[in-house]
Amino acid sequence: MPYKICRVLADGQPEVVMVNEQGSKRYRLSYPVRVRFADTDLQGHVFFGNYLTYCDESFMAFLDQIGYSWHRLGSMGLELYYVESSCQFKGRAFLGDTLYVNTGIAHMGRSSIA
Repeated sequence: MPYKICRVLADGQPEVVMVNEQGSKRYRLSYPVRVRFADTDLQGHVFFGNYLTYCDESFMAFLDQIGYSWHRLGSMGLELYYVESSCQFKGRAFLGDTLYVNTGIAHMGRSSIA
């Protein structure tokens, strides 16, 4: 699942957008995360490992928005696993900042999504 994390100074609401790209539907969610004190390190900025936690929060919200909550997937006998994840750090985030985690499905295969 590709993620982009960018710092946004103005507050906004999460939204799900369907984009028609080369004949395929693409679902996206921009999920706001407010940086908490517990997310920061002694230097006052977000500890790097917390960015993947933000991605997970956004992914769970994304599944809810498209109607396939974690509970629903389990009741259908489906399981999802994180096989690979990565982040590109573009700048620091601090206590009280609002970050927007963009989550979407770029590709759906027979046994995987990306």
